[in-house]
Amino acid sequence: MYLVLKIHQICRNIKLKKFSTHKDKILVSPLSIFNEFWGSYLMKFESFYKLSENGIDMYESNEFEACGYKWKLIIYPNGDDNIEGNDYISVYLAIANDSSLPGGWEANAVFSFFLFNHLCENYLVIRGQVLRFHKVKSKWGFSKFISHKALKEQSDGYLVDDSIIIGAEVFVVKSQ
Repeated sequence: MYLVLKIHQICRNIKLKKFSTHKDKILVSPLSIFNEFWGSYLMKFESFYKLSENGIDMYESNEFEACGYKWKLIIYPNGDDNIEGNDYISVYLAIANDSSLPGGWEANAVFSFFLFNHLCENYLVIRGQVLRFHKVKSKWGFSKFISHKALKEQSDGYLVDDSIIIGAEVFVVKSQ
């Protein structure tokens, strides 16, 4: 828990760089923290539900580097179509550009996903276990990260003015 609170304190000091992903002003602000042993990537969606309204079924974050690998977050605002769960938001961590990695590569990583609670000023943390990323399975995550009902519940504080902050932390424990 201390690590999550520390990340939040660091993130408050990072200047946000905003960019538009669609003509209707869907803004995403990347917040990144890196070191050589682990990496964390946070992003703020302003007008989160405009993704769905504008036909964006999947959003891929900018690449970020952690533990010698490039990663990206993949978010399905209405759930992953490949897995039942359209009442949920699906979130995955994926190796970016896996085709550029040497043959037979693999990375065993522990990762967590974060969802910021604007009311309590802390994070909902969903931890993954040690999982092996490789050419056949280069992404892992949760098809039912959070339900739309829970996200929209104002007293829970995750969605405020259609804005959410979501992210991931990754630590590679063994790679080949």
